[in-house]
Amino acid sequence: MIDPKYKHGRTQRELVRIWVTAIEESARDFFPHPGEFCRRVYENAAGNLIDIICNEYGYHMKPAGTIKEAVEAYIELGLKSGLFEDTRQFVLREVNPNKLEVSVFNCVYLPCCQDILDRGNVISELTCPRIGCFAGVAGITANIACNHTLTGFNPGKCCEGFIERI
Repeated sequence: MIDPKYKHGRTQRELVRIWVTAIEESARDFFPHPGEFCRRVYENAAGNLIDIICNEYGYHMKPAGTIKEAVEAYIELGLKSGLFEDTRQFVLREVNPNKLEVSVFNCVYLPCCQDILDRGNVISELTCPRIGCFAGVAGITANIACNHTLTGFNPGKCCEGFIERI
């Protein structure tokens, strides 16, 4: 019998935590700048999500011409597909056409980021899977190559950072 404290949804969240933390740790083991490797991982993840949601489930993603439009279209696709729960999970502020500030509330990846911090890393070393996927989608849908940086982390609540054109 499965222990009742392990519910299906919770187990899925733990699986995400295990894999994302493992990717982050492995990147640090093999690369002097793990952010470069993780940026590519997150871009591939965003691309794979778009392909699956659009091709297998028939949703369509709005075209984008700016970083903000790309992220908004990705969020909309995530809402339609059930990946995200509510637009209120995200606050986007366009500083200028080349820079977007992002706040993510109740992110599924918060425990992963906390695990990395608990292992002695600092906020500037976190690669942030969510904001990383947002940066990746700007390259995929708007052809704008971007970097992303995490600037704030509040366990159990939110993370903050920015996406910037390279």
